[in-house]
Amino acid sequence: MGLVELDPADAMNAQAISENWPFYCFSTLEFEQPELNLLRDVWFKKRGGGKIPLRSALDARALKPVLSHLTILERVKDGDRLRYRVRLTGSAIARLSGENTGRFLDEVIPAELLPRWTVPYDVVLKALRPLRFVSHFAFEKINYLDGESFIAPLLDADSKASIVMSVVYFKSRATGNSIAE
Repeated sequence: MGLVELDPADAMNAQAISENWPFYCFSTLEFEQPELNLLRDVWFKKRGGGKIPLRSALDARALKPVLSHLTILERVKDGDRLRYRVRLTGSAIARLSGENTGRFLDEVIPAELLPRWTVPYDVVLKALRPLRFVSHFAFEKINYLDGESFIAPLLDADSKASIVMSVVYFKSRATGNSIAE
């Protein structure tokens, strides 16, 4: 009898619990934020006959409803380690956490918090499918916010799954109100 592989969300949740990370992951892609349900549908439509869409298939026109909440990251090999470079930061994200386009996450996120930011991206790239995350942010600049995210893999120009699309909508932890654009 072979080993049964855990669902990526279940594995992610087990790690989040053991590491005391403030988020929960879901394989089901039913979102409270209507724009994330629309994005989910666009992602599946744009993949065509493949398993994952090309980054180029999700252009500004396709992503217009979520552009301000979008971050595109690229996983790159740097010597013997993998790092995430921010390729695009939407304006709503930049307002809350700073403009990080062109920077590596390890240059922006404190070392002790870095795994809770990068492991979800690794899981999505390994699973080769989108996941839903609900977060209670602990990063100093946004530690008063909760968020709902659609995080999905994309193919680079060489058809390798090395790009991650993350779209997050924020709400105040205290009031539950969405944070305006």
